[in-house]
Amino acid sequence: MPQLKKRRVLAFKLETTPGTAETLTAAECIWSIDPIIQYDIPQTDRFATGSLSRLVSTGGARSAKITFGVELAGGGADAVPQWADLLLGCGMVEDTATFSPTSDPADYKTVTFGCYQDGIVKKMAGAMGTFTVDVTSGVRGTINFEFTGIWAAVTDGAMLALPAYAVIPPRAAGATFTIGGSTKKISTLKLATNNTLKLVEDITDVTGYDRAVVTERNLTGNIDPESLTVAADGIYAAWVAGTTAALNLVIGATANNIVTITAPALQYINVQEGDRDGLVTNDAEFRLTCDNDEPDTELVIAFS
Repeated sequence: MPQLKKRRVLAFKLETTPGTAETLTAAECIWSIDPIIQYDIPQTDRFATGSLSRLVSTGGARSAKITFGVELAGGGADAVPQWADLLLGCGMVEDTATFSPTSDPADYKTVTFGCYQDGIVKKMAGAMGTFTVDVTSGVRGTINFEFTGIWAAVTDGAMLALPAYAVIPPRAAGATFTIGGSTKKISTLKLATNNTLKLVEDITDVTGYDRAVVTERNLTGNIDPESLTVAADGIYAAWVAGTTAALNLVIGATANNIVTITAPALQYINVQEGDRDGLVTNDAEFRLTCDNDEPDTELVIAFS
């Protein structure tokens, strides 16, 4: 049977024991955008003594990476969507439908993934990840994930059935977007956790790895507000002075389908002139920092 890219179903489950694969069923399936698992088994070259000939190479440690997106939306029946558990796999913790970063490895959650495609099943385990929030004016937003984990053998298997999904993601229109309490007119917003992921080596495991962990994060982003006068917009002064300001984004107006993203201390790190179809903009890069040196406060994602 030919393999079709769009005929892929993604399932995931948080692991009870980090690095130990969970059993996946249709209940763990989510609606996703272009999921793909790629494997990495580096090869060690071997050469015949006294010759230019090569011997059979030996394989190295076996790892895997998965990339995919989800729609930035609520849960419909519940405020928290099923996919939000993926945020826990990216070094975050939850408190009453509100997600924020953690620096405590004891709070880390690893994930088992399965990608089902026309009779072939690709899996990986012990995974942790990083993500980017992508919002464009007028259309629905997405969160794009990249997880690194442990290889699992490819097998044949039946496609899992997706659960019903009646949620229509809210458009990024009529939204609230402010920095320092002032409304900003932008066309795009990107936020990236930029997590550094480390695969923990384990000589006792057949793959050579135990699980993935997050060892560092660097929350950054960019926006493109229209360029205004200095009196109307102090973006250059804030950049020079290193002044921070709170970010607030609210998308959606229907209960159980509202996403709120806040950050207490946005700091501009680069501002350059841009051009949006003849409209002069300030293409601004920023970093999200702690609130008054309080750890793990850089970013909050809440569902309501």
